[in-house]
Amino acid sequence: MISAPPRTRSQVVLSFARSDRELADRVEPTLLDAGLEVVRMNQLRGAGEYNDAVRLALKRADALVVALGGHRREAQVPASVTFEIGAAMGAEKPIFVVVEQPQSGCRLRRREWSSCPSSD
Repeated sequence: MISAPPRTRSQVVLSFARSDRELADRVEPTLLDAGLEVVRMNQLRGAGEYNDAVRLALKRADALVVALGGHRREAQVPASVTFEIGAAMGAEKPIFVVVEQPQSGCRLRRREWSSCPSSD
């Protein structure tokens, strides 16, 4: 049986809403500079359903990194990002959330928040 070669770097999945693409574009180089392999959710091309592609990517990854831009409340986080966070929790993967402007009303229990400097 032929198996995939072992990874030499840790891998993270980068999740973001379409409206947060600019923030994700700023976060990705930092992750790469840290020596991480980055898989962007918007680049997943699975033969099956979106749900299966997300679960497979998270199974292979070491962590999920979520880029959240101007979301002020949990209700404003897009359903796709919420699903990806839930799938990572189900897979027992660490979740790191990068926010542009931290807001006290937006939080995830037992998760650490970090901010990313604005491009302005």
